[in-house]
Amino acid sequence: MSPRPAWSRVATLGDVLVEASNRWPDELAVVDDTSRSTYAELVTAAELVADQLLDAGVGPGSRVAVVAPNSLAAVQVLFGSAFVGALTVVVNTRFAARELRHVLTDSRPDVVLVSGMRNDRVDFERQVREALPADFSVPVLVIGRASDHGFGELRMDVRDLSPQLRARVDAARARVPVRSSAIMIYTSGTTALPKGCSISHEAVVRTATSIGTCRLRVQQHERIWAPLPVFHIGFFIPMVGAFSAGAAIVTQSHFVPERAVAALVREQVTITWAGFPAFNDAIVRARREDPSLFADLRVMLSVANPSTMRELQDEMPESTVIGCYGSTETGGVCVVSELEDDVESRMVTQGRPLDGVELVVLDPATGEVLDQGAVGEIAVRGWSTFDGYWGDTAQTASVRTPEGFVRTGDLGVVDHDGRLTFTGRLKDMIKVGGENVAALEVETVLVSHPAVHMAAVVGVPDARLGHVLAAFVELVPGSVVDPEEILAHCRRELARYKVPRHLRFTTEWPMSATKIRKTDLLQRLQDELSEALSADERAATPPG
Repeated sequence: MSPRPAWSRVATLGDVLVEASNRWPDELAVVDDTSRSTYAELVTAAELVADQLLDAGVGPGSRVAVVAPNSLAAVQVLFGSAFVGALTVVVNTRFAARELRHVLTDSRPDVVLVSGMRNDRVDFERQVREALPADFSVPVLVIGRASDHGFGELRMDVRDLSPQLRARVDAARARVPVRSSAIMIYTSGTTALPKGCSISHEAVVRTATSIGTCRLRVQQHERIWAPLPVFHIGFFIPMVGAFSAGAAIVTQSHFVPERAVAALVREQVTITWAGFPAFNDAIVRARREDPSLFADLRVMLSVANPSTMRELQDEMPESTVIGCYGSTETGGVCVVSELEDDVESRMVTQGRPLDGVELVVLDPATGEVLDQGAVGEIAVRGWSTFDGYWGDTAQTASVRTPEGFVRTGDLGVVDHDGRLTFTGRLKDMIKVGGENVAALEVETVLVSHPAVHMAAVVGVPDARLGHVLAAFVELVPGSVVDPEEILAHCRRELARYKVPRHLRFTTEWPMSATKIRKTDLLQRLQDELSEALSADERAATPPG
């Protein structure tokens, strides 16, 4: 008998949760640092949020900005917004005030929901207060508690809801089209500030079920670790994939290796959707100390070079390590390995596209489709691709071909079996620990310092984060400034992962006809770092 054909779910986010609540009301849905929720409890809390949003005039066409870390409360709010058909703008909680102000003014939300959580890392309410422009008149509601800054409160006192309230929310949910935009994620590309990337209900749900149900075969009662932040598409996909199967997600407000390992062991996690080496390293270190850990872990999703993938598979032989590829514009993950793929394919390639998603590689100069085996720019077409950049039809059109493919700016090659191998990045964008950083954005901040005349930023390979930033700076003639002062300026204006790890002063720039040759700058720094390492090794070697 031939295998049954693969399938994926086409539904709204709200319908996914309501179906899960009907089928598995008492099953665990979400586990965070301090809270647990069943599906029935989750849908009730989301309905309460939806009712308050409807009272505030929020509905189809509205935008709800959410500033919150990974938490049960964040999930409740996300689905409450989905129930009423609003476009949820998930805001990067690591943004500095300048970046946050840009998102809140650019997206023009109808209401802002901010986490009431306060810890030693961040006070989210204060973060929003400091970022708001003076003329910002949009309501701001603090999730679950009274405000310290004059904002309103979004009540989260989950209780039995009246039939009238439920009917009102159900009616709103039933009107939401599957092709309408569900979430907007601000992603850094080649522009100076992040741009809003809108993604439909269909793209999120079909991607999640195509991967969860078809590729990973997620089952009821399973636990999926979802450590990527809620403002990342890599949080939505495992969450919806879990909910479609009656499984649960396990997450933390912020990543602390020891806490994450404890949660994985306590909850008997079966799938890790960590993606990046910085997260998986915590599992490997714990496993080396105690080989009995993670006996239930059957699948690990990772994005890394082949040697790092092989190391992870060697350290976790009972688990199946698989690769994937995607971007916010292509719906998060549009290519993923299969459990049956041989080890070498899983270590070297990122797998095949999801069913119904087309992938080609293009000549970067001409846009023509290249043959199998040729390296070119990865382009994707199908239901998974994004709806467009918020308020920027020209930028949206610039990445879509006349045939409807989305050009990713990434380089890759497709083999004779249809598997993709990612080979590099075409655009001037650097991935730091899984987060996109536009070099231009950091350069703009650097030259805003009064002592800086010119700046160029490159990405330096890093074993843990993939890349870290290095800045080359030319000072204004006659200026004298300590490097730490410039870096402190960056810390005030940028999220921490965007702050350069290395800073070098220079007055000599390697130039092409009109542009700085950043490859030469990178080589200059790598040579310096290599020489310094060799010197340290020689110094540590005893004579004789």
